[in-house]
Amino acid sequence: MAGYQGVPLFTVGAQRMLFKAAKGVPRLVNILAHKALMVSYGCGLHHVGVGQVKAAIVDTDGVSLSNNWLFGIALFGLITAVFFAGLLLTPMLTPMLGG
Repeated sequence: MAGYQGVPLFTVGAQRMLFKAAKGVPRLVNILAHKALMVSYGCGLHHVGVGQVKAAIVDTDGVSLSNNWLFGIALFGLITAVFFAGLLLTPMLTPMLGG
């Protein structure tokens, strides 16, 4: 920060994306943040958002965002759908099954 007292330069989403992509490695956070700042400056922006961090990630060899969370969300959705389908269908199927 070096004494900066103004509004935050990085949005909350950009901060989270930086940390996730860098896997918490301070030097990598610094490299990605620097690149994202340069992208923002080049675009004439006064803050760094998710788009600028994505550009920094794409520009940095060996760094990517894992999409494992998408698999987790899809699996959770499937399990939830099956559970609720079972709850809804049980009263209708019980008479048909002789219950």
